[in-house]
Amino acid sequence: SYFVTGHQDGMIKIWNASDNSLIIENKFADAPITAIDFPNEKQYFAFGDAFGNIFLYSIPQKKLLKRKKSASFITSLSFTKNGNGFISSHKDNRIRFWNLDKMYYNSYCD
Repeated sequence: SYFVTGHQDGMIKIWNASDNSLIIENKFADAPITAIDFPNEKQYFAFGDAFGNIFLYSIPQKKLLKRKKSASFITSLSFTKNGNGFISSHKDNRIRFWNLDKMYYNSYCD
């Protein structure tokens, strides 16, 4: 299992939870990382930044799978129970419902 830390300089660090060793360290964003979430039992995670970017990263592939620009500062991310989508909340007081496969949002609420 893993844990991930996001930093003010846009850096993401992925750690092995069993021995606390650093697996990956990379600067993905030009803004502070503001939200991170893992779906249940999956080998990928999503994270968002202060510029409104949302990223999807694969741990086994050690690669960024997708990057999508959203409307504003990401305040939180939460995957659905089945891991096929996620919800993002934003500083502009909107909530977006995202389809993970195509990385687009289906709808939003004000």
